[in-house]
Amino acid sequence: MKITRFLKNNKKGLAQGAVFVVVVMLIIAGLAFFLGKSQKPSLLSITKEKSSSSGSSASSPTPRINLVDKTTVTFSSWDIRNKGTNAGTAHRLLMWKDGVGAQKGVNNVYADDGTVTMSPDDSYQVIIGNVTLSTNFIGGTYYPLYITGGVPDSGTHSVSGGQYLTANASQITFAFYDINDQVVTSGQAIGTNDDKTVKWKITPDADRCLGNPDTGGENIVTYHYNASVITSVEQYTVGSTSVDSSTSTPQGSQNPAGVNSAYSKISYNFPVVCGPASTEKKVRLKTGATENPATVNNVNMTVSDVSWGYNSKTFELIKGNVDNNNADLGMVDYVAGGLVTT
Repeated sequence: MKITRFLKNNKKGLAQGAVFVVVVMLIIAGLAFFLGKSQKPSLLSITKEKSSSSGSSASSPTPRINLVDKTTVTFSSWDIRNKGTNAGTAHRLLMWKDGVGAQKGVNNVYADDGTVTMSPDDSYQVIIGNVTLSTNFIGGTYYPLYITGGVPDSGTHSVSGGQYLTANASQITFAFYDINDQVVTSGQAIGTNDDKTVKWKITPDADRCLGNPDTGGENIVTYHYNASVITSVEQYTVGSTSVDSSTSTPQGSQNPAGVNSAYSKISYNFPVVCGPASTEKKVRLKTGATENPATVNNVNMTVSDVSWGYNSKTFELIKGNVDNNNADLGMVDYVAGGLVTT
């Protein structure tokens, strides 16, 4: 009797447990279907991303769900040493592509604090600031800033940064040192068949730069000299016994104003520098046997600063001293000083 009652009660419990399990499974299945199939929030968007492929067969783009389908992108800049000072005049969007690399825009110009509507996962390459003055500008303006990146899954995005203020000829201090490492203005005595090593130092005004630090590149100094009197001009890094490697002379320093166009030329790199810091180089001068050097035979120095530019046909980025048309990038090349001989 007791055994019969136990079996009846146990069967009833098992039946109830089975029903409970079935109900839970149905609920889970319903939620999975609802979340995976039927729910489509109105604010979400689907972006096709590039998929990595191996071998020769290319895989199809992988869809990804974004929270927004439009992003307002703002372009702006400021003085990197004085953030409260506005620096931007205009900004050039060199390249704009979607998430799979298809081009959406090229060579678009926007005013400072201007905006454009992009989509999440779009990519961009932008030259920030002074877009109309990216070549042949003079002192009192800012070096361009290059920014590349992608648009985030957000309603707004800022493409911005600090720009460096330029230094022209009147905004640097040039110092000439004789063979005893003393600053002189009267010059270094040098005769025929002579060999003397002197030094120069350039110091931009505070918060101004000679060369664009954003590029990570180097400036070029060109020495202009009378080859019938001075037979060799070699540049050395201070503390080194090895001659610096020479480089090609930029277009802007080929025939600069105030320099004898018949003079020989040789060019070397020197570092970008921002005041109040300084940069310096040693220069070894050798003379010939026929003519004794005089003040008229001073070695003139022109500087060509490095900056950003762009190819006027392909709109690809250029880092250097000239663009694809051989036009000067950055500041107009100028005479920074001279190695005075007596």
